[in-house]
Amino acid sequence: MVPLSILGFPFSVVSSGDTKELRLDLSIVFDSGPSLRLSYCPNNSSNPFSLAVTTGIGPLNSPSGAPISISAKFGLIGGGGRSPTFLL
Repeated sequence: MVPLSILGFPFSVVSSGDTKELRLDLSIVFDSGPSLRLSYCPNNSSNPFSLAVTTGIGPLNSPSGAPISISAKFGLIGGGGRSPTFLL
């Protein structure tokens, strides 16, 4: 994980995995409220960009240290009328 600051906001940039499953992420986590992750998957031609929003069940709705978190993933391009993906 490489720490990065853009306009004073703390971001983290991560890339990892097999070349077939390569994903580049730009994510931000606040002490309060949801975290956001913008992903680019170059090997997914139907929907290379996605946005994931994660919130936690606990103080200030932050997923950091929450006992349970829920995440919704939205495709930003294409999609063909697909619904978002929800993860618990």
